[in-house]
This record gives sequence, structure tokens and C-alpha cells, in this order.
Amino acid sequence: MAKLSYRGDAEAEDNLEDVVIREVFVWGDNRHSPEQTTEILEQAMWSLDPICRAVFVLRDIEEIPIEQTALALNRSVRALETYLLRARLQLREKLARSFRPALPETLLGDYPV
Repeated sequence: MAKLSYRGDAEAEDNLEDVVIREVFVWGDNRHSPEQTTEILEQAMWSLDPICRAVFVLRDIEEIPIEQTALALNRSVRALETYLLRARLQLREKLARSFRPALPETLLGDYPV
């Protein structure tokens, strides 16, 4: 599934160069049981580098403010923002492999998956 979005002002909406196509995954599939989903999520999280995992857990799971997280981990706020972005991107990549909807073979043809 793709989502179209525009970058820029209203005048630029007529210019096709300003159209950005973003891939959107549907995460709510029925291929995995709740237990399997939990296991997949835990494995993906534990596969992160320790600092990325710590930042992800403190910020996104525990919802601790970034300033407090920076103090707790003895890192700068800017460094934590980088670690958090890296963790989110790695998790998205790992989870997309497990939760990507299966496409019928007729649509794939000879395209490698």
C-alpha cells in the first residue's frame, strides 16, 4: 500500500516532482498469535545495540522525557535522539520482515522476495 503526500506550499501541489510516495505497512494481520507477536517483538528489540535498546525502552516504552533519559545514560540529548532514530529504523526493518503481508505468487512473478 502506498500513501501520497505533498511537500511544500499550495502552489507546488501541481508539480509532480513534489509528490513523495511512502510505503505504509498494515501491521494488523492474522498470521501470528498474540504469543508469536510478543516473541517477534522481543527478539527484534533484543537484537538492537544495547544503547539503542536502552534509549528505545526508556523513551518509547517507559515514556521518560529525553532530558531525564540523557542524564540517566550520561549522554547528550542530541546523541539520544540519534540512538532513538536508529533504534526505530532498525526495529521497523526487522518487524517489516515478519509482518509484511504475503503477496500472491501471481503478483510477484519472477521478482525475488
